[in-house]
Amino acid sequence: MLQGRGLLKSIARAYLARRYRIGVAGPKWMVLLALLAWPLRQQLDYHLRHLPRGGGRLLDLGCGSGGFLQRAGEAGWEVVGVEPDPTAAGVARQSSHVDVHASLDDVSGLFDVITMAHVLEHVHDPRVLLADCYSRLRPGGHLWVATPNISGPGHHLYSDAWQPLETPRHLVMPPPLALASLLRDVGFDEVRFLKRGRGSAKRLRASRERAMALGRRSWMVGPLALMVDLAASLSAFAGEELVVTATRGVR
Repeated sequence: MLQGRGLLKSIARAYLARRYRIGVAGPKWMVLLALLAWPLRQQLDYHLRHLPRGGGRLLDLGCGSGGFLQRAGEAGWEVVGVEPDPTAAGVARQSSHVDVHASLDDVSGLFDVITMAHVLEHVHDPRVLLADCYSRLRPGGHLWVATPNISGPGHHLYSDAWQPLETPRHLVMPPPLALASLLRDVGFDEVRFLKRGRGSAKRLRASRERAMALGRRSWMVGPLALMVDLAASLSAFAGEELVVTATRGVR
């Protein structure tokens, strides 16, 4: 995630070391700059999925080739992954040296944190999956979910050319109120939507390309992404993704 050199990367590394205990802490002034540059800090928190300090047992559903598993392991977590794609799962096992299962049914035990980055939109019945996650969390544990924001600016601007509308791969994208209701219905407490920060350019670029192919109006990606990222750093509901955490109560 942070290969190479440069002041921005050095600041990011200093923040990750201070916040997530990954790598060696840099000068305090770099950490201060990261705290002041809140869109960058929010982007880094997203890539570490807002993990709490202290470590514990973590399950990542749809872990892909294991990038997040590796980062979480470096932050002190005991990690387990689920990935149905055998090629990606093989890469994850080799690169992260962790258990990666083909199905959630193969996973045993309870977890302190369960994460799902862009998994929910692929399932036929999100309520069933969320209830399964709830049952696998220890009391006080939490679920972290990222999914496309169908109520966000990209969908409003591009309509059916919006990139995340990848039918038939994407089956469901609940708006914020519906997602919060689903989480509470299966038993979760403390449902919180988090600010995404930087990260809209890739989806906006793909949406622009789709719109241009259809002969429709499009917007320059750079200025649009800058505005969307700024809005997403100020509001949890203004970006191209929804990021939400929910806690299993201790009772």
